[in-house]
Amino acid sequence: MLPQERFDTVPVVEDQLLALIPASHALASEAQLRLDQLCHDPFVLTEAGSAELVSRLFIGAGLRPNIRYRSTQLLSTLETVARGDALSIVAELSLPQAADPRYTNRPLEPAVRRQVGIAMLDRRQASPAALAFIQHAQRLYRR
Repeated sequence: MLPQERFDTVPVVEDQLLALIPASHALASEAQLRLDQLCHDPFVLTEAGSAELVSRLFIGAGLRPNIRYRSTQLLSTLETVARGDALSIVAELSLPQAADPRYTNRPLEPAVRRQVGIAMLDRRQASPAALAFIQHAQRLYRR
């Protein structure tokens, strides 16, 4: 999460967390989903990337999802949801651009956003190549 006290951080893009649900699930007809709506079905927690944020969301809301699966790979999470075996929460920027008709995503209510950025020990000591990369990343996501 940005900012981090022990690092110099540069925000690059804002991302949001989305509920990931099988296309055939009853919740697929909803425009937005609350966390409590995701606690009744089996849940797959992707342990890479946003796992800490997702876990803190449920804890902060006093909710406990029915975590039946844990995955270290996003593709495994997507396939588990696509098969209809579980629901999940994933970062929007992590989703493949090509749509899979077996699952759909919905924004959370309230919306949950996160800053994605670049962290370094000391920006003043960053190499010219590192600074050029930061500028390139910021330009790329401003589009």
